[in-house]
Amino acid sequence: MTQLQQEISVSRVLQPGIHTITLKSGTFAYQAESGHPGEPLVLLWIYGGKVVNQATGVEVKATWSSLNGYGDSITLEVYEPANVCGFFFDTHLEDNEGAVTVGIEGLGYSEDIVVDSCQNCFLIAPAVMRQLEQQISVSRTLEPGTYAIKIKNGTFSYRSELGRPGEPLVMFWIFGGAVVNQKTGIEVGATWSSLNGYSDVLMLEVRQPATLCAFFFDTYLEDNQGEVTLSIARF
Repeated sequence: MTQLQQEISVSRVLQPGIHTITLKSGTFAYQAESGHPGEPLVLLWIYGGKVVNQATGVEVKATWSSLNGYGDSITLEVYEPANVCGFFFDTHLEDNEGAVTVGIEGLGYSEDIVVDSCQNCFLIAPAVMRQLEQQISVSRTLEPGTYAIKIKNGTFSYRSELGRPGEPLVMFWIFGGAVVNQKTGIEVGATWSSLNGYSDVLMLEVRQPATLCAFFFDTYLEDNQGEVTLSIARF
């Protein structure tokens, strides 16, 4: 995690106030030679100070999110200085392609940062990815169709012993077929996303059977608490 925070990601310190982070331009492609186009997405790790993601309404000191599609944004109420990291995950960096521009705006502050598909991509060993897919995550095979995926109830807490409340969030890794996240409108063979809050919805068009993996990331599991229940509705 230290490597992700300090060496891999593009990071900025957010001072107290309200900040909006928006995906403005660019794309990221996992396998340039696969023929799949790049997709406008980026992953965010926020940590180090008290913040509230307005989508969840819960004060936390660490949280994950994703931006999927142009104009997709996250608004943070920052109560203590916090770090926001923009990055990608992949198991092989040499065939990555593209970069995305993310805008950060607050009172009297505006900046664009560029997140590069190779320089700012955290390498996950293939064996670790298989473990995530086959052992750690809750996974489902999605047959062709259109799906609405939501958090039905529950929360996840990183450090329950400190009395911090849980937050309704979950991360997704989707792979193995042809899918379109309706926020991006791009058919890809693999993608990442998140749900943040009970009103957030992942609308997914599955064109070839794909696997949906739902999970959390953390560096220490013993103090985790809670679970979320997902609703997956096919239309």
